Amino acid sequence: MSDPTIKNNKYLYSQIGSWPFVVFLAVGMFHVLRVIGWFSAMPLFVGDGKFDAVLLEHIYLWVNGVTHTWHGLWSPQFFYPFEGMLAFSNNNFGSAAGYVVLRMLGVDRYTAFSGWFFLGYLLNFIATYFVLRRLGFKSFSAAAGAYVYTFALPVVSMEFWGSLNYRFAIPMAFLSFWLIIKNKQVQYVSHLAFWTMWQFYCSIYLGVFLAYLLLGVLIAYWVTYKESPFSISKQLWFASSIRANSVNLLLSLVYLCLIVLLLAQYHHITYGDYHFSRPLNEVSSYLPRFADYLPNVVEAGYQNHGIILFDGYAQPRYLFLGFGVYCMMFYSLWVIFYKKINYALGKTLAILLLLLFLVTIRIGDYSLYYLLATLPGISAMRVMFRIILVMLLPISILVSIACEHYLYRFEQARVLRKFLLNSSMVTLLSIEVCFSIVLSTPIREAEAYQSSLEKKLPASITQNSIIFVGPEMGATIFAAAEAELDGMILAQTLNLPTLNGYTGFYPPNTRMVDACISYKDRLIAYAHFRHKPDSFFEDMAKHVVVISSSHPCSYEPLVISDDIISAHTASQITFEVQGSVVGKQFTGHVLITNNSPKPFNTLSHNGDLQFLWRFLPLFPRLDENTHTLMPEPVWVVKQIPFTIAPGASRVQPLLLDVPSTPGKYRLVVSMVQPGGIWFHTSGMDAPHLDVQVVKN
Repeated sequence: MSDPTIKNNKYLYSQIGSWPFVVFLAVGMFHVLRVIGWFSAMPLFVGDGKFDAVLLEHIYLWVNGVTHTWHGLWSPQFFYPFEGMLAFSNNNFGSAAGYVVLRMLGVDRYTAFSGWFFLGYLLNFIATYFVLRRLGFKSFSAAAGAYVYTFALPVVSMEFWGSLNYRFAIPMAFLSFWLIIKNKQVQYVSHLAFWTMWQFYCSIYLGVFLAYLLLGVLIAYWVTYKESPFSISKQLWFASSIRANSVNLLLSLVYLCLIVLLLAQYHHITYGDYHFSRPLNEVSSYLPRFADYLPNVVEAGYQNHGIILFDGYAQPRYLFLGFGVYCMMFYSLWVIFYKKINYALGKTLAILLLLLFLVTIRIGDYSLYYLLATLPGISAMRVMFRIILVMLLPISILVSIACEHYLYRFEQARVLRKFLLNSSMVTLLSIEVCFSIVLSTPIREAEAYQSSLEKKLPASITQNSIIFVGPEMGATIFAAAEAELDGMILAQTLNLPTLNGYTGFYPPNTRMVDACISYKDRLIAYAHFRHKPDSFFEDMAKHVVVISSSHPCSYEPLVISDDIISAHTASQITFEVQGSVVGKQFTGHVLITNNSPKPFNTLSHNGDLQFLWRFLPLFPRLDENTHTLMPEPVWVVKQIPFTIAPGASRVQPLLLDVPSTPGKYRLVVSMVQPGGIWFHTSGMDAPHLDVQVVKN
């Protein structure tokens, strides 16, 4: 049976070619090759996946000599001229080497991105297999655990979040930490610091989650082995000579300084310069729920690859591990706690999983994680259900324990029976992944679309030009985000800056690109943030090259104001309603006149104005059940962007659903600024029109 004992490295390397390693790796990488179309496609090239491609190309351009400055590295030419935009999200520093090498070998950016994606899975599998073999598991058990860590259903559902794919440093850091606390081998302190540093540079998210994992291991080890952190530290101190390990400790300090340097740069830009923070309610909406781990809530995940849409964005709330993995997990718990096999290691891992689950789970409006989220920097970790990517490491070790015991029971069985048992276990762990639907974007399709954008460029484009790609009028949030990313890719191709941008935070006083919001708004936002004169953005605006969609805004795009509407201003805005009821709808218009001395803009950084209407019955109505007066109907709210010059008017068409109950009603219209005033209660004569609703 397996025992968590360190094995000789030469023996481990000789096992790389063993058949379980090859079979499990081949099954998993076959899925990856399906995703990338055997290097003719990319994992669904949208949103964060496309953003990863932009970041990787930025690093390649930086290495290739476009700019070698520290400022240039952290300031990609998107959201131009805002600085430090790389600190608004993951940076991919630790995972970019494979992409950079492929680009230097002459591979195009899209194929290099597929190669980078492929390499991440390969490294994850090899690293986990190596760690499990070092923990004493046989080749089949180690390969099975490595497969679960690398290719489990939650990983597959997040595969087009490419920066989350590079997790090979997590098992390596765990192994180093385990050797330190279990075997008191202080020489592995530098290994732990190195792998932790590398994971932070691959992904800030996973670096923080790795820290949670290691802290959980320490607590679980304390419970299992009755050794406190103080006792472990004391034993490490007396077990080694400081002089003998001075180089090891010095290296550890260097790696920790590199982590601090990275985090300090993030803090300096996001909090020190831009003063960003996330509200707690935004973090809470992304905490895992108990139902997320169950198959019933993600039944559609077998049809759509586990992707569930929230407000137009694809978010991977697919934490169900698969029936095969759950079976092996529960079998391992039976082996650990009933059979007392691998008891110490297994109990430590079980407690670790329980800790991570309890701390991050949200039940109703409650979660222990809210206590952590109040700490500086922690609230920036918004999408907390990604914690499953770290939890998969102890889960994979539990799967290895289960395989080890199960195969041990049939160690003396005949060859055919052992073959059938091995095949059944491979099938049990992999069948759900093998039959998952692949979401990909052909490379030719991406190239063709970028080519279509390049054809729209004017002949007068120069080295001083600034690119701006606008979405279609009425585009969804998702489509608008794609326009931003397309502009970023085009700008990189041309080696030009762009006003377009896409990150975890938007710069101050900017919002998602909109066909009816002028590109000048982003220049003005920067000028106001940096206290630049108006001439700054006016001069820069002359260099902007706007690439409009096939369906641009039907009127002149607006520049967002900073207005806070006062009661005096509201009293100078007049409405006049005209129209009639036709069938089940009111058809007409409202004439809005601006009698104030300044432009009336419904878009404001201090709150967009909302247009309101409701139909009030002219005669009191009784509730049929309670025989009491029915409450007034609520206002219907709609945002209608427009600007009216002083002394000018605007005709706003109205097409409104009328009440279902026949009778006489009064149509009342108004406006409100969220957190501000209601026009009809602030001096404006409430406009209205009496209408008759008849039975159809």
